[in-house]
Amino acid sequence: MRSVSVHELKRDLSRLLRDVEAGARILVTRHGRPVAALDPAPEPGLHVGRSSPAGNLHAAIEVDEERQAKVLGLLLADRSSEDTDR
Repeated sequence: MRSVSVHELKRDLSRLLRDVEAGARILVTRHGRPVAALDPAPEPGLHVGRSSPAGNLHAAIEVDEERQAKVLGLLLADRSSEDTDR
């Protein structure tokens, strides 16, 4: 995954978005720390809402497996609570 600073993102947004449209994944950093990830949008008509299988969730930055499992667990718990709130 390519990395760009917020400054570079502002300066070259159109070019970077073209790269993402072409399939590139870009990590945006501020002072060397990750703050966002730009990924290509899903294909039109592809549903990625609540019913997406848990296997499709992934962290924007690489973290150790224990932390990643914790984050994914929190996301799944949040989804479950939204379903019971209806």
